[in-house]
Amino acid sequence: MSAPAVTPVVTPVVTSAAPGVRGRLAPLSAILVSAVVAAVAVASHFGRAGAAPDLLLVSVAAVAAAVGPETGAAYGFAAGMAADLMVATPAGLSALAFTVVGWAVGRAPAPPAARCALLAGLGGGVLVAAATTALGAAPFPPPAALLRLAFGSGTGALVAPPIFAAVRRLLGRP
Repeated sequence: MSAPAVTPVVTPVVTSAAPGVRGRLAPLSAILVSAVVAAVAVASHFGRAGAAPDLLLVSVAAVAAAVGPETGAAYGFAAGMAADLMVATPAGLSALAFTVVGWAVGRAPAPPAARCALLAGLGGGVLVAAATTALGAAPFPPPAALLRLAFGSGTGALVAPPIFAAVRRLLGRP
């Protein structure tokens, strides 16, 4: 009587992405916390007539430009959730808009920081306004609100270069 043939089972080698994620999680968390603190403590008092620079959107654009669309979208979602906690909009609306901005900026060729922040601020603001209108939470903003959005995006573009440089340095990018 012979023994039945046994086929060895080959276990696939699974490499964990945890070291790479762990390596980025601390700097991304530091960037997010810094952006939230700066938005609440500094930027809210910096703007004129309610038009303050949206430092959270600037940080989303900076992270996405530095590390690409996937991480940019994930960071945008986290920053948008933080923004939703600070602003009286329907829950998740800023998270959705910031996710789209993070993905779009990460996919685009790297423009200068100021232009990137200006487009991210305008795009994010218009996305939030359009989604709020589509959900019936508020009518589309009047021209004065759109003017504040443009001014806020412009001031965001002015502060963008040092923010982009700091984000690149924290994430270890040239």
